[in-house]
Amino acid sequence: THYTDTLSAYIKGLTYEDIPPEVIDRAKMIAMQTIGVAIAANGVPMSGRAIELGKRFNGGSGGEATCWIDGSKLSMSNAAFVNGALSDMLDWEDCSWTGHPSAGVIPTAWAVSEGLHKSGRDFLTAVVAGYEVYQRVAMAIQDLAGQEKGNGWGLTSWQIFAAIVPAAKLMGLTEEQVNQALG
Repeated sequence: THYTDTLSAYIKGLTYEDIPPEVIDRAKMIAMQTIGVAIAANGVPMSGRAIELGKRFNGGSGGEATCWIDGSKLSMSNAAFVNGALSDMLDWEDCSWTGHPSAGVIPTAWAVSEGLHKSGRDFLTAVVAGYEVYQRVAMAIQDLAGQEKGNGWGLTSWQIFAAIVPAAKLMGLTEEQVNQALG
């Protein structure tokens, strides 16, 4: 099969101009809601622990991406980790029948956009690509899991795509590099 080839071509080729205005509006709303949910986790004991862990792994050296709660600068990967944990902490983030893609898509797209000095259009394009690929992979895995196990649930099987896709899009990976990242 060549499924990842198809997904890689889509990710690499998607432009802001390809995206309908109502989808852009939805991506903006999801981003705002995700950041709001992450900020609402301020004061929850686990939020402090997530921030502490992100800073510890950061080595105290600062970085190029912002932790949403305390404004500290972390590496892109540590900011994506911390903000992703905060986004999922209260379990209030978006939901589809395949899970909570925003906890991976939005923090990763934000951290990489900020770290690489990308535009808002680049951010939104990466968000849409992340959602589209996440949802398609999740649906395919659920279909397969449902046929094999009789249930179709396996959230841990596809959540990684919510983070890989926006990062790959924003980093400007080639189709081959995107394909390797998906693999």
